[in-house]
Amino acid sequence: MRRRNFLKSSIGLSASAFLLTQKSALIAKGVNMHEDDEAFSYQVGDKISSEAFISDGEKKHHTLVSLCSESLPTLNVLYIFGGGALGREGKTGDIWCQDSFEDLSVLRYLKSKYEIEPIQFIPVACPPIYSTKYYGYDEGLLLNNSDDSEKVIEATDKFIETTMKAFDSGFIPVKPYFDFRYRLMFNRNEEYTPGKGYGEVYSWQGKFRAENEFQTYGVPTIWLLDAEGKVLAGPFSGNVYHSDPYQINYTVKDIDEAVLKYF
Repeated sequence: MRRRNFLKSSIGLSASAFLLTQKSALIAKGVNMHEDDEAFSYQVGDKISSEAFISDGEKKHHTLVSLCSESLPTLNVLYIFGGGALGREGKTGDIWCQDSFEDLSVLRYLKSKYEIEPIQFIPVACPPIYSTKYYGYDEGLLLNNSDDSEKVIEATDKFIETTMKAFDSGFIPVKPYFDFRYRLMFNRNEEYTPGKGYGEVYSWQGKFRAENEFQTYGVPTIWLLDAEGKVLAGPFSGNVYHSDPYQINYTVKDIDEAVLKYF
């Protein structure tokens, strides 16, 4: 399969300029960023923030670091993907993101192959936060309204329901966690700046997004982490299965080879 070359100097320079512009925009808008957060995205060898959290199906928060240390696995596979389609039916079943729908075969393969190994899979389902209107909800609902808003509660519950339907069918092979406010893959583009109801924008938001990610969402994205939350490999990202021409940056073979280094 064909791979995109992200190493071309012209792309690298434009990506760097984009990141600098977005960082300045966030600082100007009062986003909480630390002085030592020079890189927007995590790099191999970095330890992820101890404050970075996701939620379970009961909406209880869990830090990623605490999840990484559960059962003391040799390796954690953090699989961030587009989850349930909020009840909107389509050719991709209960998954709103077409690329995630196709790419989940990678997670199913790894889960099957490494069933008895000390490896933990942490799937994180993300909602279509930047396009809620398409799914029958108010535009910007999850970007501008608070957690206790009745409409947000309704949409969140529906997102959990449709995602869990895909899990119950076996399409998602591991019980997923949720990132209801799209914090891990937070888009720094000024166009997607959240409103006051969104709540605090943490310094770690968006650092799970590839440095050169140009897509609005950027899912699916895969990271390999150790038991302490240190980045071992990744991000594996940028697979676009339904574009013309399609764009494949990694295959199941690439992920499998990365995993095998730790066994």
